[in-house]
Amino acid sequence: MTQTNRQAARLSKKRAAIPNMPPEEANRDEIKSKPPARRDLFAEVAQLAASASAAAEGGRRRTFYSYVAPQDTDDGRVWVEWFQKVRLDLAVPDTSGRSKTFKYRWRMQPTHVWIYTKRPRSDELIYNLPAVLDAVVSGETIYWAEGEKDADNLAAAGVVATSHHGGAGHVIRTQTEWLTDHRGLIALLYDLDADDKGGGNKGAFDVVRRYDLLREVGVPRERIAVGHARVGKDVSDHLAAGYGLDELVWLEDLTGLYEKAAKTTAASYPGSGYSVPSNWGAKLGGGRA
Repeated sequence: MTQTNRQAARLSKKRAAIPNMPPEEANRDEIKSKPPARRDLFAEVAQLAASASAAAEGGRRRTFYSYVAPQDTDDGRVWVEWFQKVRLDLAVPDTSGRSKTFKYRWRMQPTHVWIYTKRPRSDELIYNLPAVLDAVVSGETIYWAEGEKDADNLAAAGVVATSHHGGAGHVIRTQTEWLTDHRGLIALLYDLDADDKGGGNKGAFDVVRRYDLLREVGVPRERIAVGHARVGKDVSDHLAAGYGLDELVWLEDLTGLYEKAAKTTAASYPGSGYSVPSNWGAKLGGGRA
């Protein structure tokens, strides 16, 4: 076999292995005259990132919670998606005992690639902000739960509901300032977490933190109610068991919560799916008066 024949044989085998390569009999002039297909690099990178993310997550169930921010234009206020919080439910708890974990992602435009970090100024936002601001105007009761899942289930029950995105204890003053002018009731719901060995409790710490910050921004205590589920750990369990919102348990005395919150330390947070809040040692009790 001549060198030319050997090259032709190798080329034929190569084309047979790559279906998209044109057959040897194709009109080469016609092929050359066609402009090359334009590659959508953004789409290709996004697809690769999605594939890598799915492989890394090992089939874990993902839930996406969208947070929006207001932007004022010549035509009035519009809402744009600022970031998404991604909840990953683990089929098997990890080595720390967590059955879920969370991460953030955002993008500049709907067609852009996702960036898996927390976007700047995200901590200023709370969940379902458009509905919350409408309720501030109308005076409708606003339910503030510990997580987006609970907020969604409350909204499905027909009420206005919100949440903070950082997890138990991760609440800042800026988030409560959205409710400064609210003249209706703010119903704070907390999770019935187990106490740690030292008597601390992250659910108690979280709701006390929210209560204190609301008082700091001028919300009177008579407009704040604090309660929890009648059964299960949270309001989602409460509703799933067939109980109504009128059957939630409301507290008249917050002393027990403050005592547990004051004992809350880093030991209260293992297995929660969140990092320990940087403010867990902050002074509590400013909102009790």
